[in-house]
Amino acid sequence: MTEERKIFFGIPSYHRAAEQSTLEMLEGFGIEPARILLGVQCADDLETYKKYGGRAIILYRPGASKSANANQMLDYIEQLHYGSRLVLMDDDIKGICFLSSGKKLSRIETRQEFLSMLSVGFSIAGKHKAAGFGLYPVCNGFFMSRSYVPKSICIGTLLGLTVTRQRFREDFPVKEDYEYTASAMERYGAFPRLNNFSCDAKHYTKGGCDDLWQDNHTNKDCARRLCELHPRTVKPNKAKPGEVRMAHESRAIPYRWKYERKDKQ
Repeated sequence: MTEERKIFFGIPSYHRAAEQSTLEMLEGFGIEPARILLGVQCADDLETYKKYGGRAIILYRPGASKSANANQMLDYIEQLHYGSRLVLMDDDIKGICFLSSGKKLSRIETRQEFLSMLSVGFSIAGKHKAAGFGLYPVCNGFFMSRSYVPKSICIGTLLGLTVTRQRFREDFPVKEDYEYTASAMERYGAFPRLNNFSCDAKHYTKGGCDDLWQDNHTNKDCARRLCELHPRTVKPNKAKPGEVRMAHESRAIPYRWKYERKDKQ
């Protein structure tokens, strides 16, 4: 199996059968249906998502969290190809942005560019003996840079994961991405974040875990537990109650992407 063929693309989804922008993006990049996993957790979704059966592999396992949904994909791939890679993606990604000229952003447009970004991420992860990588959390060229940090908790909009026996904690209804990446850092010594790429996604729209994010109690409780579980890796973000940050910031390492291009005039 070639390196490219070892990559699967997982989309945990909940009550969003009417619109699947991430699936459409992957199709636009020419990703084959046999490599796309669309995960659902309730009988109603299993029925309404059947229309995507020819465009992705529909996985169904009863559950009640994004963590459980992601875990069924990791279990599925591990049974087939242990050591393969899962690009875990939110179901509402409209595109992937990158720094082009100066501080301006461009969007990945081709399959070649998309797979190159993933190759860079997995290559950097391999260099640091890490089992995955993430992207910058927001599409904002002012804050992004042509660099990566070897150690970072990463937002789960897009995570490139080498399939190991590590799983998401299902007792974290939110911040499961931070818990997973913090655990990965402690287990493998690193979890890189690419600072020049970010997902353009429709955060906080109907469906998904939006209600839980709006529940301030749940958000704060998961932040507290995260700090208790990983005190050497994360700490409370005093400027943003209910949020966490790295306990020790990792130094950014500059690099350039070969498809970086100037903006069109």
